[in-house]
Amino acid sequence: MTPVFIVLLFLSLSAVHARAIDDEVLKEAPSDVSQTIEGVNSGINTRLAHGDILLNIRRNADPCVTSGCKWPKSGDYVYVPVTISSIYSAREKNLIIRALLAFHESTCIRFMWRRRHQDYLSFESRDG
Repeated sequence: MTPVFIVLLFLSLSAVHARAIDDEVLKEAPSDVSQTIEGVNSGINTRLAHGDILLNIRRNADPCVTSGCKWPKSGDYVYVPVTISSIYSAREKNLIIRALLAFHESTCIRFMWRRRHQDYLSFESRDG
């Protein structure tokens, strides 16, 4: 039952990717996203990596060998649960989904909607 659900979830994410992003949304996007991010975060007094990532000094991206993976590989893929805050507009959510789906094309990472998972990625509008 679970594998069937996961397959259906990914198919639905693919459908969102194909239909949800229209040309008008892409035309409205700023030509230099880095400058936009830098401008929005300019008043933040916290150290940010790459202009928009709040560093967590209690964790690092150490390979899973020493401490275990948050999301172990299941078959050929690593399934990572995600949530997207309701504060984002439909357009912003679609851009986030599109970025997540880009990982499907070149990595073994497959994003899925969070259900009851303890470890997950949460897209929120906060400091950093």
